Amino acid sequence: MKHVISVLALILFSLLNSNAQNKVVTFDGVNDYIDLGSNIGAGIRTMEMWFNPAVAINSNITNSKALVARDNTTTSNSNEFNISFSPSIPGVPSAAGRLRFTMYDNNGINNSVYSNSNSWNANQWYHVAAVVHPSKGMMLFIDGVQQNDTNNYTNATNQLNFPVHIGSWGNTPNRYFNGSIDDVRLSDSALYNSNFTPPCPNLPSIPSTIAVWNFNDSLSNQIAIYSSVNANNGVVVGVVSLVDDVCITPTKSNVMGFDGIDDYIDLGSSIAQGIRTIEMWFNPSVTISSSLNNFKALIERDNSTSTANEFNLSFSPANASPTTSAGKLRFTLYNSSNAVFSIYSDSNLWNSNQWYHLAAVIHPSQGMMLFIDGIKQTSSNNYIFAPVQTLDPVTVGSWGNTPNRYFNGAIDDLRFSSIALYSSNFTPPCPDLTSLPSTIGLWNFNDSSNTIITIDSSGNMNNGIIYGASGILDTVCQLTTNTSEIDNYPLTAKVFPNPFNRNITIELSDSNTQKLIRLYSIDGRLIIEKHVSSTFDINTSGLTSGLYFFQVIQNGQITVSQKLMKQ
Repeated sequence: MKHVISVLALILFSLLNSNAQNKVVTFDGVNDYIDLGSNIGAGIRTMEMWFNPAVAINSNITNSKALVARDNTTTSNSNEFNISFSPSIPGVPSAAGRLRFTMYDNNGINNSVYSNSNSWNANQWYHVAAVVHPSKGMMLFIDGVQQNDTNNYTNATNQLNFPVHIGSWGNTPNRYFNGSIDDVRLSDSALYNSNFTPPCPNLPSIPSTIAVWNFNDSLSNQIAIYSSVNANNGVVVGVVSLVDDVCITPTKSNVMGFDGIDDYIDLGSSIAQGIRTIEMWFNPSVTISSSLNNFKALIERDNSTSTANEFNLSFSPANASPTTSAGKLRFTLYNSSNAVFSIYSDSNLWNSNQWYHLAAVIHPSQGMMLFIDGIKQTSSNNYIFAPVQTLDPVTVGSWGNTPNRYFNGAIDDLRFSSIALYSSNFTPPCPDLTSLPSTIGLWNFNDSSNTIITIDSSGNMNNGIIYGASGILDTVCQLTTNTSEIDNYPLTAKVFPNPFNRNITIELSDSNTQKLIRLYSIDGRLIIEKHVSSTFDINTSGLTSGLYFFQVIQNGQITVSQKLMKQ
């Protein structure tokens, strides 16, 4: 088979404000792979990489899709290993869509651990680290977060005279990965045994490194160069090299810290009317689990005389009803007749010192929805009514003044919106969130020097009164994704009106140069792509209401990136 690598003179555009554009390799999902040879697979205790699916992967997957695998082509599975997306398999139907780390021992016995999530967005970069710890066993980390599943198998990989492949499961049809991969590193020690911040490309060679491929050798037409001195080069089959933004180095931002005793922020009584989306980043100071002994509120409106028209986002304790809700994040609404409507997160475990993105939505037709880190949770409720005006204040970090229900941790970028911004999986926006036409109130907490009030960053003057909470610096978002907004480019076009109903007009400032126009949905799906050289209109009658991203590319550079809202 002819081994070729095609070098693309193409800079992949992106909607992110990042300086981390990096050479990566991409696989067509049909027959592309990189052969690392048979000498590379012995003594491995950590396998890590960045990956980006070209198409969304979920529980509907019908075949395994391998990121890395060593396939024993004899009748035995002995000493195989792989990191792959799993279909439903006998005995483990819940495996469908999950990322699986599997090792077979000398006798062909399967040892596996699975990711928490079974849903992976297209065009989003993820970091995976698969670890075989010599005492703690097998562990899997996604974006630096240890997954719940574990296995007590402790043996490193053995030598086997079959090659290790990136992007394929040997030559088994339909098991090829469709997407991009970067910075594959194999190590002979267990590099991770607790949560960590994923290293952005390019990964270095360290004393434990067996091999690392940064894929920056895009001029090679036959081999993927090992990015150090060990010369473990890989043979390229069909794979192409291109440039993409993988991640950026984390930066500190201002957040608000709560002591869990008596700290809170009072947003007043006029802020909650008509809310359909509440979103924020939060970070518990102590781990929250099913053993929680009292509610811990992130947001709450407490009616001191009854429960009528209350709402809250809070962690549910072990003695709450239903008992299966213990430790879960609960989104609850009460109507004017005190009837309660609640939905719950999938997880009941929240690690200390880890940031999570939360979005609670009341959709006018689909009802109540909860999103954690952009992933729609299973629980739902068909209640469709937004909160009404009351005389009771909305508090951040407390359940009114009820003792022992205060949140202990940090919160950042709290935004209230009058429309349902999300109805399907999305990439959480990193701080600082921006004000949209639907924004009722937005608190970026960047005014941390002020100990009395927190400024409404939307300009709507819905400032909050601070009681004990204090401004601190922390790293909220480790990863940027291709739904972030980019600015500070010379204006070459503008789009209006915004918000829009049916038609939008693209007005070009320079009609002598052809430009590429793209419109994306909030989940990164390409809606419109068109080359233009003059002002023109777009009919959007076929689009649903919600948030979209508009982009102009000229000479390979993004010159306009703008958020648009369809009413």
